[in-house]
Parts: sequence; structure tokens; C-alpha cells
Amino acid sequence: MKGFSKIFLLFLLLSTFITSCEKEQGKIPSIKFKSGSEYISSSSDVIENSTYKIGIDAYKSETRDYLSKISITKSVNNGETVEVFSKDLSKSERDTYSYDYSGIAGSTSDETVTLKFKLTSKNGLTNEAFLTLTVQ
Repeated sequence: MKGFSKIFLLFLLLSTFITSCEKEQGKIPSIKFKSGSEYISSSSDVIENSTYKIGIDAYKSETRDYLSKISITKSVNNGETVEVFSKDLSKSERDTYSYDYSGIAGSTSDETVTLKFKLTSKNGLTNEAFLTLTVQ
């Protein structure tokens, strides 16, 4: 019985050590589309050659991590993805960040434009929000 107790105690100590050595995954940063009459905040139809505005609000999710980068990519008709905006965030923007992206809809009916907003934290955690616009 003493042998079993020693093995159990050794197992308990090892499992505690292994658990405490694992790196925590952390919480991904938060990104949300702005809402309101001047913004598009979900996949939508847009009129040919019209202007549109998409706004995002971003927040850090942990006290020890902070926002470090925002990027926006665009793909037309599921074609090549092109980065249309990228910014390394300054110290004053590390807790919260707000941005408005404006664009002009295409001139071809049924054209689809997918915009992806990607937020990266200092620790490399990412979160994405995207929407698709269809030209009518």
C-alpha cells in the first residue's frame, strides 16, 4: 500500500508540474462592426458605383496583452486577395481602436466584394471579421 501511495503522490506532483508549465492560450482581441444608418455592418447589397462606409471598433481582451496591428484585405469575385489597409497601432491605440473604411462599389451587377478586417495582439493572437458586398 505504501508503494501505491508513493506512486500516486509522484503522479500528482508530475501532473501539477506539467500543468503549470503549459503556456496559456490567452483571449483573442475583440473586433465588432459599427452600426448605424451611415455604416454597413453585415453582408449587404450595394448600388453600382455608390460609396459605402464600414466601421470597426476593436478592444484588447486581456490586461497583459494589447492590440498591435490592424489590416484590411479585399477580394473581388473570390479572386486574388489584396491588402487595402494596414497599420501598426501606436501606444495610445493599444487598448481600443476605431476605424472607418470607405469604398466605392463596382460597376458590374452581381460583382461580389469580400472585405476582411484582421486584428492582431502583441502576443500574436488574431481575430477577424468579414462581410461581403454584392453589387446590384
